[in-house]
Amino acid sequence: MRTIAIALAALLLVASPARAETLTNDQVVTLSRAGLGEGAIVAKIRASASRFDVSTGALVALKGAGVADPVIAAMVVAAAHGGAPGDPADQSASPDPAQPHAAGLYLLETAPTPWMQRLDPTLPSDVTASNVAGWILTYGIVPLKVTAALAGPTARFKADTPRPTFYLFYNQPGSGLYRNGLGEMRLPGPKPSPGEFTLVRFQTAGGARKLLTQQIGLAGSSRGGPDASKVAVSYTEVARGVFALTPDGDLDPGEYAFVITPDEDTENVQDRYFDFSVGG
Repeated sequence: MRTIAIALAALLLVASPARAETLTNDQVVTLSRAGLGEGAIVAKIRASASRFDVSTGALVALKGAGVADPVIAAMVVAAAHGGAPGDPADQSASPDPAQPHAAGLYLLETAPTPWMQRLDPTLPSDVTASNVAGWILTYGIVPLKVTAALAGPTARFKADTPRPTFYLFYNQPGSGLYRNGLGEMRLPGPKPSPGEFTLVRFQTAGGARKLLTQQIGLAGSSRGGPDASKVAVSYTEVARGVFALTPDGDLDPGEYAFVITPDEDTENVQDRYFDFSVGG
């Protein structure tokens, strides 16, 4: 009889469907403290059912436990949708470029497992001009220099290899993830070419990342920073509307960004910086 009971119990276990995991605040804190990147945790939240407490006190507690702001924001969004998993068509964290991704520029991370982190574009926190007096007094012999600065000494996103791979996903109608732009900031005009993205390295000074973006002199105006700040990049089309971009060599530790300059005929539009850092 005992043998029969064990066999029946095993049969029930095999026949019973696995219980779907439901994420809670405590589980998110556990993932965060385990050292998972915020992108990986956000992807987990979007793909899972959840039962989050997003009251004011709970949000304060999450912040005190060291949970990153983007993760907390994803929890709030999930709670607003009743805890249901996100659109299964959205595989934006997938390391497979053949899977549907929302339009944008992604950094391929490799640890602890491969996944993609979308780099949302940012605008300069400050733009300054130097050599103004010399430029005026010498009628342009001394060039006017324009410097852009990004807030903070380091980027929010970190590449975990000195030669990271990036993927650029253009709008792909029919994927269910069609968007008119790259990231949260839309780009005007026709869709850009991967060749219009310039990889640059910043100089860090005064708690900010700075880049010489323009020089105006007798010979005219040049944009995009000096050649010394530019990094050579190669790209290939790996799928329709999907491009892989890779630096031609290892990147030294420091602060970097892909920058795209909108058409000069477009008014009131600043350069967009998809920033990231490379560790030592």
